[in-house]
This record gives sequence, C-alpha cells and structure tokens, in this order.
Amino acid sequence: MDSITTEIYDEILDSFDNENINNIVKLFKDYCLEPYSELIDSPRITDNDNIVLNTYLEYVLYYNLTNIIDLFIDDMNLVIDDDVLASVLILENTDTYNYLCNLGYTPEEQTLKIAVQMRYSEIVDSILENDNNLIYNIEEDDIEYLLKIDIDEETVETVRVLCSYHIDNMILQNFFSELKERNLNNNDDDNNDDNNDDNSYMTLELINILENYK
Repeated sequence: MDSITTEIYDEILDSFDNENINNIVKLFKDYCLEPYSELIDSPRITDNDNIVLNTYLEYVLYYNLTNIIDLFIDDMNLVIDDDVLASVLILENTDTYNYLCNLGYTPEEQTLKIAVQMRYSEIVDSILENDNNLIYNIEEDDIEYLLKIDIDEETVETVRVLCSYHIDNMILQNFFSELKERNLNNNDDDNNDDNNDDNSYMTLELINILENYK
C-alpha cells in the first residue's frame, strides 16, 4: 500500500467537506483507512482553541458531516456507542449529537457525565428523562468539575436539573461548601467589573438552590 501523500490527504479532506461519497469510498479502500484511522496532521487544530481532532471520525463528527456519518455506519461498520456520543459532546457539536440520537442511538452513563461537565442542561434533562436511574452514576468528581470553569446560567440550570431528578445530596456537599467559600471571597473582593458581578450572582443562585435542596 502506498503511503498517503499530502496531495492525497488534501483530497480526502476535500471529499469530506464536499461529502463526495464515491471518492471517499475509493480513497478509504485504496489506502486501507477506517473511521478511527489517525489524521496525517493529528492533532489537527480547529477554529476552537480548546478542540483538536485526531481521527477521521472526529473530523466528521466535529463538522457534522451527516452523509459521511451514515457511510461510516452503513458501509464501514462504525458502532455508535456511548463513548462515541460522549465524544461528540466533548467536540462541542450538539447538532451531530442530536442527529445521532434521532437515528435511534441512546446516550448512557458516560454521555451523561460529559453532559454534566460540559453544562449541557437540556441534554442532561433529556438523558435522565429517558432513564432516571442514570442519576445514580453521577459522582462527586462530575459535579466538582463545574468549579473549574466560570459559574454561569448553564451551570445553574445543570445543577437545577440534577436536583429535579433527586441526585444524592451527599454528592453535592463538597461542591456546596466550595461555592459558599467562593461567595465569601467574592464579597471580600473589591473588583466590581461586570463579569465578576455576573459570576457572583450565579454563585448565589446555586447556593440558594442547594440550600433548599433536600
């Protein structure tokens, strides 16, 4: 098998972007590629500084190339499991996620954990509505991950959803304590810029929710 040259690699990506199914099939066959094959320029930088792409599958999922997704599933035996669904949320493409769910694939434990960490409150709600027993798979680390990022409206809504599905109160205790400490620090801080004010307000919202949660 010949190695993939830069020209061939560009042709593959161009075929992806144009969803040229026939050419993709030919190129993948000629070069013994599969969805999980590594991109030549892995890790490939995207327009999102927080996201890089490592495989052809990640490229297709990131750019929501639905015809190529169908090709991978139907002709290349791609299995869409919970790990794949979770990876789509990590890639921050909810359109691709919704497309796969509409095809009938069901998110489970790992996807729920990532949805919580990424603060996708509507997705968290949808997953738990389908199987509320998954709430028991949420752990302290999943909740405390929310402290690594700025508290915003989606953080508040995600916690609100988890409470509505009766998450174990004990899992929230460290999170609650950290929020209260952060709120005290905010009150001692003389910085009154708008972002800090918004963050303080959302922190208070969370504290209020957790104080009233039984």
